[in-house]
Amino acid sequence: MATGSGKTFTMTFAVIWSYFNHIKEDKKEYTSKFLLIAPNIIVYERLKRDFEDGKIFKEYPFIPDEWKQDFDLKVVLREDPINFIPEHALFLTNIQRLQEREDKDTEIDDILGLGKPIIQDKLKEENRIKEVVLECPNLMILKDEAHYISHVEREWKKILLKLHENL
Repeated sequence: MATGSGKTFTMTFAVIWSYFNHIKEDKKEYTSKFLLIAPNIIVYERLKRDFEDGKIFKEYPFIPDEWKQDFDLKVVLREDPINFIPEHALFLTNIQRLQEREDKDTEIDDILGLGKPIIQDKLKEENRIKEVVLECPNLMILKDEAHYISHVEREWKKILLKLHENL
């Protein structure tokens, strides 16, 4: 879908549709756990604005009033500590957090803009999103804005196929 055509709303509708089918119809065929992947930090920040604290689900009339009390989706951002997997969750991260790292002990140059390098082992300890989503037996994966980066598309496919294999 092109920029401005409603990708975020479409993904939101897919989440709501699967969530309510999961809790009201068939727990095996549908899911209430979602992984939303952004292609970079800029898109991640935009999605964070929309999804943080379930804002998009509350701001727009996507859920019928009589079902709102049944909608208990926890939005987990990439920077949130993950101590347990919520029963109903949307994990939001960027693709780089899911990539395999070859050199586990090297420093990463100032990825957070703090002016100091971060030891990758420390980052791995703090970033459990990949580990957590692999523990979700039934997960819907949604990716945002990867359609226009054909030279990177192969990397997306590798990561998504690896996630799929491990689920």
